[in-house]
Amino acid sequence: MFENVKQSKKPSILLYLLVFAVIVVDSGFYAINILSGTTRFAISLIVVLTTFFISYKKKIDIRRFLCCCFLGVYFIIHMIASNNIAQNFTVVFFLFLAYIFSLNIEQKQFIKYFSDIMLFLAVFSLATHIISIAFPAAVELLPTVVRDGGSSGYHNAIFSVINSSYSVRRNFGIFWEPGAFSIYLNLALLFELFFNKPNIKKIVIFSIAIITTLSTLGVVSMALLYIASLFKSSSKANKKTKIIVTLLLVCGIIYFLFFDASFIEEVFGKLESIGSNTKFETTAVRLDAIKYPGREFLSSPIWGIGFEKFLKVQTDYCRDMATFTFINWLCIYGVIGGIIPILGTIRFFVKFGDNIITKIILFGLSLFIFSTENFVQIMFIYILVFYGLQRKEYEESSIYSN
Repeated sequence: MFENVKQSKKPSILLYLLVFAVIVVDSGFYAINILSGTTRFAISLIVVLTTFFISYKKKIDIRRFLCCCFLGVYFIIHMIASNNIAQNFTVVFFLFLAYIFSLNIEQKQFIKYFSDIMLFLAVFSLATHIISIAFPAAVELLPTVVRDGGSSGYHNAIFSVINSSYSVRRNFGIFWEPGAFSIYLNLALLFELFFNKPNIKKIVIFSIAIITTLSTLGVVSMALLYIASLFKSSSKANKKTKIIVTLLLVCGIIYFLFFDASFIEEVFGKLESIGSNTKFETTAVRLDAIKYPGREFLSSPIWGIGFEKFLKVQTDYCRDMATFTFINWLCIYGVIGGIIPILGTIRFFVKFGDNIITKIILFGLSLFIFSTENFVQIMFIYILVFYGLQRKEYEESSIYSN
């Protein structure tokens, strides 16, 4: 569906900084644990207003405009009717900022800047990850980061976070936890396999970084992307990519099956907790995030239960970790308010497929990739929603050509 357009000018350093800020201001470890909510709001507002002034687009996609207006009004009504103003205000605030950002920063631009930034973060994190394993004493020299009232072994390496208290080192990158890092890495890998001209070095770097997160979500999502890329429509460029991806799959399977049982245990051993009574098993948390918010959604499928009751359900039944974003949207806002962001997110992924098989796999990926993290109050996902909602003719209009 997409065709790359050669850049007529060098990418703006300022735009790189703005996209980087969007990535880390609501998903970065430091931002979440150190910065206040007001500070993060202010940074997000400054970022989006800056994009408005330097890259204002006069043409408006009517579909996205109507969806934004409808969701904004509906969420505000929810906020007025709810006892919880703060949480609803956060969603409304980031919804409008995401719309303005997606309106002024072209999707092609965003993908270019996002991919380059994630490549830098992946390389940097791999370097610090290797150092933390080879020279653990050096990690202790880095400044600690306070989290949940204590440092807990978290160390600040500027563009990466290292947790020295883990028995097995996991790659956090710059994000709040390894699973979140794996989501952003898989998104970068999606762009590399389905949008950009495939670069084998980047594919390998993103893949290795995903593996070092030791995230079940990350590894399975990466495998789904590999499989989907094998079914892309044939072309000379794709054939080379398919050969490399096939080799990576085969080598990965052989290595993990015959040489590294510890990796299998660390990543997929979590699945053995299904049916276990252990309180904080990862899989049990993920299943509860489906079961209990899903049950509440069925109790009020049209309007939703609202943020106040959702937070209580999350605390009482989900150990404060209701992690399935799509179900959370439906649970809080019902079908009326939840279906649009869900469809926007799904369409963002599916439209990268160029045939029915790749579209089906990418549809499954869109469900899976947001099943283990709660992005309801994060601006980044609403940017993807609005890119997903934009019309094809808008994407291919002259406004996107350089």
